[in-house]
Amino acid sequence: MTGVSYDPGHQLRWNDYRLDDDQQALSDAFGDFFRKECPTDLVRLSEPLGFDRNLWERLVAVGGVSMAFTLDEEPSATLVDLVLVAEQAGRRLAPVPWIETVVAARLLARLGAAAAAGSALAHGAPLAFGLRDVVSPATQLVPSAAVASAVVGLWEGSLVALSGSPPAPHVPNVGCSPLAWVAPDHYAVVEVLAEGDGARAEHQRGVQEWKLLMAASLVGLAEAALDDGVEYAKQRVAFDEPIGAFQAISHSLADVAIAVEGARRLVRKASWYAEHDDPDEALRLVSMAYLYAVRTAALATRVGVHVQGGFGLTLESDQQLYFRRSRGWPLVNGDPRAELTVISGTIERDHVVAGGSRP
Repeated sequence: MTGVSYDPGHQLRWNDYRLDDDQQALSDAFGDFFRKECPTDLVRLSEPLGFDRNLWERLVAVGGVSMAFTLDEEPSATLVDLVLVAEQAGRRLAPVPWIETVVAARLLARLGAAAAAGSALAHGAPLAFGLRDVVSPATQLVPSAAVASAVVGLWEGSLVALSGSPPAPHVPNVGCSPLAWVAPDHYAVVEVLAEGDGARAEHQRGVQEWKLLMAASLVGLAEAALDDGVEYAKQRVAFDEPIGAFQAISHSLADVAIAVEGARRLVRKASWYAEHDDPDEALRLVSMAYLYAVRTAALATRVGVHVQGGFGLTLESDQQLYFRRSRGWPLVNGDPRAELTVISGTIERDHVVAGGSRP
């Protein structure tokens, strides 16, 4: 950015990825929190449900959820701030329904139901967010619904909040997430929040935010897998040399490091656009960031397992924790390759708007 003054409000818009002091402090604070409160032993103990209530209550107590939406005229965190927190949670595989709760709470706040979100969170109750528009009485597989007090989702074009029933039964899954099948007629209270085009627009915004936070979480996961692989490559000796000295190992780890940094920057830029800039460009960047983060996490965990050899496949290795979640977490939103259709569609639309002048 030669010749352009540094503006922390716009650095991501112009591809300057330095964090300002407040953003760095936020990232460091939640990095310290999850490092102290969420060792991998806790992650293992939370399986197969993927939820630790004590960790959740501590996260709520330090404001890790209420920061995400406006309540009592208090300023809320930006999407960039939330992406920084999500990255730290993903790095530690935190078994808490933070992403879905944040997305649902922000949606409720936008629709004038911030008090309801605040009341639920004050009682330590997670929220769930349905990612699809389904036709009743069809069910949808909802992340975090197995532990949530309320579910926000789109059914038959209506955005509704479901509550008044015990959480739905947990569906075992490779990512060890609290997934559950949800249908409106299984809940005692069905509150209609919005209908028609407005409902679909708000739901789509929620889905975009979920993709951004999931992408950031996968970036953190990928970096943790990389760090674990690098440490193993330093300690494991073969032919009187650390295996990290061999090109087959070192080059693979270097490829992962490059991919992780690229994914991190793309996610941060997409989060800035989603909040401040052109909706079409934001839509394209969010899909690109999400897809690339999914692929980066898959690459990082595949390399991590290979670096550790047979040990990487054992339950004693942390790599298998990263590997399973890198595959399982995104699948709740379907095949990530569907984002290619979104990306190509926005590019084609830009081409038509520009009168076919763009290559």
